[in-house]
Amino acid sequence: MRTPTSDHRFSSLASGPYRGLLVNLSPADLLVSLKQAVELGRDPQGHGFSVHDRRGEENLTWCPGPRAARAREEGFNLDRSLISRRHARLTPDREGQLRLTSLSERSPTYLHSDRRGLERVVGEATAHDDDLIVLGTHVIGVRRGAGAMS
Repeated sequence: MRTPTSDHRFSSLASGPYRGLLVNLSPADLLVSLKQAVELGRDPQGHGFSVHDRRGEENLTWCPGPRAARAREEGFNLDRSLISRRHARLTPDREGQLRLTSLSERSPTYLHSDRRGLERVVGEATAHDDDLIVLGTHVIGVRRGAGAMS
């Protein structure tokens, strides 16, 4: 799929919480040492890959009531509800594999590959080249050719 600003790929999913993954093919690389852990999330610790709030509260239809009013005042949006501040961590192990650890009990981390499909990460999983990490509404690709994650 092509837009005026970038190209996208859609991967259809047979089952699970998502119907498919829409992946922007324009990379936003984060160069990572093969000995360095990287956190992923809205506010990752240390050397991390930050997924930004896209805002959009004005597009929500709010129910009446004090809880909805409080959520609206605090800037609630889908990204804040689906993605944790410190959501997941990628850590290289001694064999050169990338270990993906889910850091959030409330917000699930998913790993997608053409071989396995979409799987929820409970605890740890191994991420391979060309796998996709799904954090809420964000999709992050793993690419090791140049030591980069995009």
